[in-house]
Amino acid sequence: MQITQQSISPKRATELLGTIKLNRNIRARHVAELARQIANGEWDANNPAPIGISTQGKLLDGQHRLLALVEANKTCRMWVAEGLPPGTMANIDTGSRRTMGDVLKLRGEVNVNVLAGALHQLWGYERYRLMAGRLPNTPSHGELLAMLEKHEDLRETIKDVSVALHRTGMQQGVGPSIWNAFYYIAAGVNGEDASEFLTLVATGEALGTGDPILALRRYIIGEGRLRHPPRRVMAAVIIKSWNAWRRRDHVEVVSFKPGGRAPEKFPEIE
Repeated sequence: MQITQQSISPKRATELLGTIKLNRNIRARHVAELARQIANGEWDANNPAPIGISTQGKLLDGQHRLLALVEANKTCRMWVAEGLPPGTMANIDTGSRRTMGDVLKLRGEVNVNVLAGALHQLWGYERYRLMAGRLPNTPSHGELLAMLEKHEDLRETIKDVSVALHRTGMQQGVGPSIWNAFYYIAAGVNGEDASEFLTLVATGEALGTGDPILALRRYIIGEGRLRHPPRRVMAAVIIKSWNAWRRRDHVEVVSFKPGGRAPEKFPEIE
């Protein structure tokens, strides 16, 4: 076996892909994510996982990376392992992929999993005006790091939300990533309103009948409900309650219908 770093062109990638007879199913979202990394110049040529080629010249490992290279239509430097026994494929890709939380921890960040989740939600809202659930694309680690550089104050938001909602029950079914992304965006609209809204959600103090925050608290607690709605629905309900509260609307019950004959569009934070 010989391992060398080579410049792989889209043409060479296509040739190697043509040697495949049987391989795992293609994960289009993963290919799209890698293609964006390559197109944005985020691909690390020192990625230790090599493209695997058998003694017969057939591709054993690297299908998604090569497909992404073709999609991005760019030449990249990659490590290539040639002369692998054909049976090697059974032991390829059995390791664990590095998470965004791992990346943030290596950079010295704290609350890494919460921060990673909040960055993901913020990315989805900025790009697609959506939160939670399945997005059309998955952000790369490089894109999320760029989000953190753009939104440095998100670190402080996580501290504020954690203190406000700790042990209140208002995170059940919602999760910290949605609350942090929502609060960060809402504070950008009106900082004082966002702070008051979060405090009232947490404490439930002085909320009269028809107050959208009271309706939200009841929805989150889910009186008589055995299970929580999908997290995207929970996120939409929070945003709808915020918008109604700022308009001073009278709201007895808050809801969101993502499907059916008349599905609602995911709301924007006003």
